[in-house]
Order: sequence, then structure tokens, then C-alpha cells
Amino acid sequence: MNFHITDAVRKQTTQCRHSYSCLATGKCGDREMCKHEYVDGDRVIFLVDRQKADCPYRATLCDRQLCRCPAHYAILKDGEQRLDEQYAAVVATAREAARRTALVPL
Repeated sequence: MNFHITDAVRKQTTQCRHSYSCLATGKCGDREMCKHEYVDGDRVIFLVDRQKADCPYRATLCDRQLCRCPAHYAILKDGEQRLDEQYAAVVATAREAARRTALVPL
């Protein structure tokens, strides 16, 4: 894995304890990155795991665990953009194939 974040995001991620290992390995130090359930538009990641963890970016909201790590958020949003681009390419290929098929006489 090789993720890239902007300098602005790197400057916002001031409490990273693992020297941005997530960018090179996709892991937070020696453990997997927290699995997410939902990413909202305000840089909040709702986590699947509901147990507290020792992380400066984790927060509790009622019975939920949230992640406010700017780098983690940027990685997830980058992944969504890549998926959107891949989806668009697949749709374009399918449309072109359908167009070509429609031109073939029966």
C-alpha cells in the first residue's frame, strides 16, 4: 500500500504516534487500522469497534467510537475516489460494448 496525503493533512495530524506508518503499510503501527462503518462529510469516521482504545484521535459518542484522525480520513476519502474512478471506467467500457453490439446487424 502506498497512500499519499497532502502537506496540509500531514500538518493537521499532529498527534500521530506511529510516524505515519499508515501511508506505507496501511497499518497503524503494528496493528490494522480501525475498521470503519461510516465516513461522514465532516471528517468523522464512525468505527465498527465499539471498545475504547488508546489513541489521541479516538472519541466516544454514546456507545460509539469515532475517529478524527486527519490522515485516516484522507486515506478513506482517497479510496472512495479511486473506487469512483474505477466504477466510471467500468461503466464507460460497458457503454462502449453496448454501443458496438447495437451496431452489429442481426
